[in-house]
Amino acid sequence: NNVVKDLNTGESITIKEQDRYVGTLLNGVSGVGKTSSAILNSINDDFVQKTYNREKRHLALANMLMEEKAYIPKYYPEFDESLIVPLDEYKGEYEEILNKYSNAGVTFMAPNNTVFKKILQLAEAKRIKVNVIDPEKDWTKEFSCVSNKNIDSFYIPLGLSEEQRIIQITSQAAVFTDVLVALNETSGNVDPYFKDINKSVTTNISIAVMLANNIRGKQTGILEIQNCIDNFMELKPYIAEIEKYYGSVKTTIAFDNKNSKDAMDSVRSAMDKDKQKKEQELEEQDTRENPYRSTIVFIKQELLSDKNFEKMYDQARGLRNLLSNSLLIDLRVRRLLTATEDNRLDFDKMLYNGEITLVNTAIAFSQSISTALGLFFQLNMKIAVLRRPENNRVLHSLIIDECSQYVHPFFNEVVSLYRQYGIAVTL
Repeated sequence: NNVVKDLNTGESITIKEQDRYVGTLLNGVSGVGKTSSAILNSINDDFVQKTYNREKRHLALANMLMEEKAYIPKYYPEFDESLIVPLDEYKGEYEEILNKYSNAGVTFMAPNNTVFKKILQLAEAKRIKVNVIDPEKDWTKEFSCVSNKNIDSFYIPLGLSEEQRIIQITSQAAVFTDVLVALNETSGNVDPYFKDINKSVTTNISIAVMLANNIRGKQTGILEIQNCIDNFMELKPYIAEIEKYYGSVKTTIAFDNKNSKDAMDSVRSAMDKDKQKKEQELEEQDTRENPYRSTIVFIKQELLSDKNFEKMYDQARGLRNLLSNSLLIDLRVRRLLTATEDNRLDFDKMLYNGEITLVNTAIAFSQSISTALGLFFQLNMKIAVLRRPENNRVLHSLIIDECSQYVHPFFNEVVSLYRQYGIAVTL
């Protein structure tokens, strides 16, 4: 990378790849040229190297195919290097080619799209495909290299093991909760009590909806989560699906003092009448251990019970307003946060395949939306970064322009850990 010049002589100073991993901070007043002089030149240098490596890599892989050291197991109309399978005795040669001519990626995030056109012109000229996340503009109308992508913060792959599913669902629920907490704090509402209430409601509802949908074999949309936050009663079929799969979770029955004796007598009568049948069913039922017991108990006791429903619904008013009036009020934002299998950005593949991705967080809509979209993207990317396989951590350049727009504790990992996972960060 040759974006740095000697202050006295004007000569270019090459920043070597291993030096880029320690991180770069571009600091200067507005208009001094951080983006035009440094960022664009840096991306251009990366594109030039990426194109050079691609040509050398494809030539070397083609030679392996011609020499029958590797093969492509199925027909594909265009050359796709990811389909090449080396023979066992030539795997070392194959890995050496990939390492020598690595396919590095670039991710650029900014609060607007003012430099997207210049970046896309560079990509088009070099036949480099680009993922674009931009709620303001459809760049496919100008550039054939563009693929429009959306962010799916609730995507859970089907067929995961129980442990993998727990990890994935918990991680995705944490992303959504962290974004809403940060969004709430930008509005000046930092009451710790209501903050904890909103975190508990958001986390548990997100977990329950994602889990039930995963059991059904379907994905979850953000509007589905919003619907359950707007009306807790919408959670009942999700809880029923989970308990059908794992077995019922008993919760403590609580009554107000008023009419408590009648209520208790009614419950005891029903329990006595059904006692033998229930015990027999429980003995026969092969119930699975429910790792989501605390979530089910919270929802049944705090959100669905007659005693606590009104109180919790009232205390979650701020959360509902946050979703309806701040984050999801704009149709373009709702569309961006609702993905299908065709337009969902796969963060793991983005890193593994060395893809180019441009992200506009649309500060033109509002500061809070820009912050939220930036955090949705970066927190999802963080999950993918921290699980990068050790055998594929080729350079990926992450550039966050106007990074003060997205101040959040995740920057701790960005600064201290990303270099270990092959991410070169520029702020």
